[in-house]
Amino acid sequence: MEKSFDLQHGDLSRYIKTSALSALSKKAKDQAIIIKNESMELRISKKTGLIKSLKHQNKPYIIGEMQPNYFRAVTDNDRGGGKNSYFNIWKRAGLDSLTHKATSLNILHSDSNEIQVKAIVHSISTDAKVRTNAAIQTTFVYTVKSDNTIHVTVKSDLSKVAAPSLPRVGIRFAMASGFENFEWYGNGPDESYSDRKDGVTIGLYKGSVSSQWVPYPEAS
Repeated sequence: MEKSFDLQHGDLSRYIKTSALSALSKKAKDQAIIIKNESMELRISKKTGLIKSLKHQNKPYIIGEMQPNYFRAVTDNDRGGGKNSYFNIWKRAGLDSLTHKATSLNILHSDSNEIQVKAIVHSISTDAKVRTNAAIQTTFVYTVKSDNTIHVTVKSDLSKVAAPSLPRVGIRFAMASGFENFEWYGNGPDESYSDRKDGVTIGLYKGSVSSQWVPYPEAS
C-alpha cells in the first residue's frame, strides 16, 4: 500500500519569510541523520529509520517519531465474538504492540537544493508469544527541499500479517502544543464512519482537535 502526503504544501510565504530560506546541508551523528538549513532542522533516527523531530525557526513542530500505525481503539463490535473477535485476532497478530527497527538507511540524493533519504523499516510485536505473527516491512522515502518542503512516501508490505483484515493503515506522530486548529479535505464536517457517511459531504472543512471527540454511549 502506498500513501504520500506533504508536511508543508502550497504557498509557503504565509508561514516562512523567503529571505530566511537557504541551502540544505546534512550530517550524520551517532543517533540521527540531521538535515537542516538556516530556518529548519529535520532529524531521522538511525535506529528506527523514522523522522524523530522537526523544527522551524527553532520552534518544535514534530516531537514524537513518525511511525507506521496499524492499530486503533477498538469498538464493541470489534470485541464481540470471544477468541475469534477482531480485537483478539489483531492482538494475536501483534498489531497493538509493534516496535520498529531500520534494516536499511541510505541517502539517495544530496545537493544544496534537495536531499532524499530512503529507510526500510521492519516492524514486529514486542510480545514474544506473537512475534512471528506480524512482520511488516515499510519503505519510507523522505524528500527535503530548500524551500522547506518535506515530502514523505510510504509503501507497506502487509503480506506477512496473520489477520484477515487490518484495523488501520496509516502514520502517527506527536506534534508540539499549539496546533489545536486544522483544516482537511474529505468527509465532514461531522464524523463519518462507514455506516454514517451518507449524512456528510466531501468538502474543505476546518475544526479543532478537541471538537473531533464524539461521546458515543456504550451499548448495553
